[in-house]
Amino acid sequence: MGVADINVEVEFPYRREDVFGAICEALRGLGPSFLGNRSGMELQSADELSGHILIKAGASMFSWGETISVSLTEPSAGKTRVVATSAPKVGFAGGELDFGKNRRNIEDLLRETSKVLRTRQPAKPAAHSPPPPPPPTRPATPQVYLLREGQQHGPYSLDDMQRWLGDGAISPDDLIWYDGLAEWTPLRKFITS
Repeated sequence: MGVADINVEVEFPYRREDVFGAICEALRGLGPSFLGNRSGMELQSADELSGHILIKAGASMFSWGETISVSLTEPSAGKTRVVATSAPKVGFAGGELDFGKNRRNIEDLLRETSKVLRTRQPAKPAAHSPPPPPPPTRPATPQVYLLREGQQHGPYSLDDMQRWLGDGAISPDDLIWYDGLAEWTPLRKFITS
């Protein structure tokens, strides 16, 4: 790491592949711009297997440009450490005269990555999470009700619903209920392919 390089390290409670995808998605919103408000960052390479991303940022009024190297590691299940290093495109003096732009680029990238990740479920720790509940069992009785567009229909059999699903008359996301089921549940959990 050079004298003018900027290094930032953060940890996210998400799996490495989720954070990798979120960084690549965040870069689309921070893409090239000449006079606009964007950071002018552009993805140069991304290798999910090694967990390495290389980003270029062009010159601006406040910086001669930079190369941002991002490395992702998973120190424990469901946690990802991100190390982002900004290296100015010019030597020591050029890096000292960036007026904080290179640090802001890393902060913008991490902020946008956080925004993307907030729309997703964080990874649950494997050691502390209970096993998932068993899939709902197929009712023995054909008294199954369908909820579509806020209206209840039925009773029907699941075989009828599977046929209608194949015909495109209903969706796997339509909700069903039968006696003994705690709540309306998407049809896809009961239908076999």
